[in-house]
This record gives sequence, structure tokens and C-alpha cells, in this order.
Amino acid sequence: MQHGIFPTIMRILRDIWSQGRLLSTGIWTLKGVESLFAVLPSLVLAWLVGAFEAGGDAMSQTVFAAFIYSAVWAASRMISPGLTQLYGRVEQRLQTRFIVDAIQRQESASPLDRAAIGDAELSFAIDSGAEGIRNSTWAVVSSIVPAVLNAVVGLVMFMTLYGYAPAAVFVVAVCVLIFGSRPIIRRHQARQHSSMEEAMSSFGVLQNTLEFWRESRILGVGDYLRERYRADRRKFEQRAHASYMTTGLLQIFQISVIAAGIFGMVYAYAIQHVGVLKAADIVAIIGISVATLVPLQSLGFGVSSLSSGVAQIRQSESVLKQAGSDGYLPATISSVFSAEPAILSVQNFHCESFGGGHALRVTSFKAPIGQITWVLGPSGSGKTVFLDGLAGLAPVRNGTIEWSGRSRCKASVGYLRQSAPVLAADLMENVELGRDRGNAALESLKNLELLAACDTKSTAHQIFPRGDGSRLSGGQERRMLLARVLLNDPDILICDEPTTCLDRESRAIVWQLLEQESQKRIVIVSTHDPEAPMRESDSSLDIVGCAVPHTEVAVQ
Repeated sequence: MQHGIFPTIMRILRDIWSQGRLLSTGIWTLKGVESLFAVLPSLVLAWLVGAFEAGGDAMSQTVFAAFIYSAVWAASRMISPGLTQLYGRVEQRLQTRFIVDAIQRQESASPLDRAAIGDAELSFAIDSGAEGIRNSTWAVVSSIVPAVLNAVVGLVMFMTLYGYAPAAVFVVAVCVLIFGSRPIIRRHQARQHSSMEEAMSSFGVLQNTLEFWRESRILGVGDYLRERYRADRRKFEQRAHASYMTTGLLQIFQISVIAAGIFGMVYAYAIQHVGVLKAADIVAIIGISVATLVPLQSLGFGVSSLSSGVAQIRQSESVLKQAGSDGYLPATISSVFSAEPAILSVQNFHCESFGGGHALRVTSFKAPIGQITWVLGPSGSGKTVFLDGLAGLAPVRNGTIEWSGRSRCKASVGYLRQSAPVLAADLMENVELGRDRGNAALESLKNLELLAACDTKSTAHQIFPRGDGSRLSGGQERRMLLARVLLNDPDILICDEPTTCLDRESRAIVWQLLEQESQKRIVIVSTHDPEAPMRESDSSLDIVGCAVPHTEVAVQ
């Protein structure tokens, strides 16, 4: 983000232009026409007053005046709906672009930093940034630019129609409005930023409170949790109230300046035209003053909203930047063509857990095709650290990983983690995740006995339809995640506790499938399942001694 109001406004104008020349041209054209039409009702009213002063049929003049004024007023207001449609389209496009870019950035982030940021924290930061886009864009399009255009139109009208004296008073009123509001606006911005920071903190407390819903029912501590949240919320209420107080002070100041400006312009006109005062001119001066000065009242709030929107975007960016480079590189698997059966070789492999709690150095490790290779050890020993490192999801300081097989392509990896996200979607979409593999997904689901006698893809959608609130059982979900991983047909399949949450029958299905897969690809599995089909001839890596934080263990 650039610093300063003017550079920020220019950046937003460029962003709007980037969404389409025709669209942005339509917005600014309508804004200009809207500013011109804002003063037309006042001019029409002045003309009608002059017609009354000249005499004539009062009834016909009244009807004609009412019709003309109503038509002009309606025309000036009809611009707003069309403008809202165009602006809304641009705003949504800019928000979508920001969110999609943020998603792409976190996908390509370093594993260490990305894992250090909670999904809820990152989601809130991205949503807050998108809201900042909306606030800043709205401030420029609906407040700052219209205020400037109206001020220019007002100045031209006064200089052209009523001379330099009212125009000079108009310029003074505009300057007092802009520069006199600045210290109050800065105070308003500071209090808004403080309120926003407290709102983010309060969101975290709310999320933490909601996590205790089971304890609230079982332990009967609901009153304590609600009161604890109320106490934290009061800090936000106090800061928000201070922001509202500053808003009121700004409004009072601006209303006073506008009222004084209207009086000054009428007085300047009266002095300039002593003896030839016209009621029509006075009506027009008051009308033009109100039409062009009142929008300036929103200028202060527009600048404040722009500043708040920029602050929201900067806070969002600061969270997204945390998912930057951490100095570690993920593991890369070099591929070597070989006529022999495929084998994965690991040498001098040194990886760390997120946060540096566990460090693991594997001197030598080999996983051949044709059997399951087991990674063993007690809970907390570093099995997941090792598997994350192999899959490129944990920081690796050094080491080599080499895959030799009968393919000249780069080796691909599939990784079934202990826990993986599930889309709020049907079963088939959860497996495919946008990857079109023909009937491969259906076959995987059938092999895992998730679809009994399933012949068509539509059946998969009927079993777990979107939006009806139905959920997979823990065992079904685990098997669905395995089908998802297998859909890419990886050369290397890594499974971390693949039978977690499965009943005995489901565990047998998974183990049978993994044994079958080990004949087609390298399969590496960590497990505590006593019914795992381990054989004495199987390759294994026994990891022990890494249960204590900040320790390092060497395994050969």
C-alpha cells in the first residue's frame, strides 16, 4: 500500500480503470452529470421565482413550475441507481481479485510460516482486507470525487452567474471546511483504527468462547463464559463510542461552516447588488450553496473511511506477509530413470517441525515398491515431522531424496495427513477437487466401499447431497480422503495414521487397499494400529527419543 491520501486515491482510480475502460468511463461520466444535475433544480427554481415576479397567470405558472421542478429533480436523482449498478460491479470485482490473490499467496507460502497462521485468523484477515477494499473504493467513488466535482461546479456557477464576491466566499467556505476538518478527521481516524484493532481482538475472544460450547453444557460454566466475553466486549464499546463522539463533533463543525458560508454568499451578493436585489438570484445562490457545499460534508468522512479502509488492507497484508519466505526450502525429490523396480532413497535428511519444537535427522532410509514401508515410533517421536518433510510440507535444512523408477517423469507424491479439510460439498466433489479423472474417482470410492453397487456418478451426489446438512461418519470421511489422494495416481503414497477413527471392518478395507497399492507405487505408512499388516521382511524406520521439545534425533 502506498502512503498518503493522494497516492492512495490515484491507486484506487487505477484499480477501477483496470476493471474495464467502458465500465470506469461510465462511472465517471455519470458522476460528472450527477454533479451538474445537482444544481439544476436550484436554477430551475430561481427561474420560476423570476417568472412569478414578472407577473402573469398564477395558476398556470404554479402548475408549470411544479411540473418542471419535479421533472428536473427526478432526473437528477435517476442517475444514482445506474451509478450504483456500475459501482457495485467494480467493487465486487476488486474484492474478488483481492481474495483470490490472497488465496494464491497463502497456497505458495512457505510451509513453516503458513502453518503458524491459524485458518480462522487468516480468513478474518482476508475478509477484513476485502472489506477495506470496499470501504476505500466507496470513499473515493461516493464521497471524495463527488465532493471535488461539486465544489468545482459550484465555483464555476458562482463566478459565471453572480460575480466574484459570492465565488470568493464560496472558496473560503470550502477551504475552511477542508482544512478546519483535518485535525478532527485525524482524531476520528485514530479512534476508528483503535476501535478496529479492538474489534479484531474481540473476534478472537468470541471464537475462543464458542470453542467452549461443550464445557458450557457439561460443566455449567455458561454464565462465566458470557460474562467474560461481555467484559472484553466493553473495551470495544468504549473505543467505538469515542469514535462516534468524534463523528458528532465533525458534523457540528461542518454544519456550522456550511451555514456560515450560505449566509456569507447571500450577504456578498446583496452588497454587490444594492438596489437591484432579485429574489430569484437569492433562491439560486442558496440552492447552489446547499447543493455544492453539503457534499463536502461527506469529504471528511470519506477521507476517514479511506484511511480506515487502507488500514484494514494493511493489517490484512501484514498477516499475509507472515506467510512469506522463512529461509527453509521444502524437500525436492530428484528422479532417476532405472530399469529396476522403483525405490525411494533418503540420505542425510534433516527436517524440523513447525515452530522448531522437534528436529529430526535421518541418515539413511529406503522405501521400495512391492511392500509397505513403515515409519514407527511412539506418539510425539517425530513420525509426522518426517512425513511432512518428505511431502514438502515441513522445513528441510538439508538432505537428498531420490526416486528411481521406470518413468522419466518427475516423481509425484500423494499424502494422506492425520487430518485434512473437507469441502462443504458432495462426496464426489470432495474427492475430485476440480480434477477431472474420468471414472477414476468413482472406482476409488467403490474400492473403499463408500459406494455400494454404484454405477453412475450421479449416485455419488445423491448419497451426500450438498446443503442438506448430512455429514460423513469419521470412518467414511477418512476413506474419502484416501480416495482423494489416490486420484492423482502418485508414484509415492505417504499415509500418516490412515486408519484413524475407523472401525475394524473399515480398517481391514484400507489395509487391503494399501497392500494392493504397494504393488503399483511406493507406499510409506506411519501407524499405531495393532492390526496393521506388518511383516518382518518389510522395510521400516523406527523413530524414538524425539518426544521432548527442542531435541534432535538421528535415525539410521
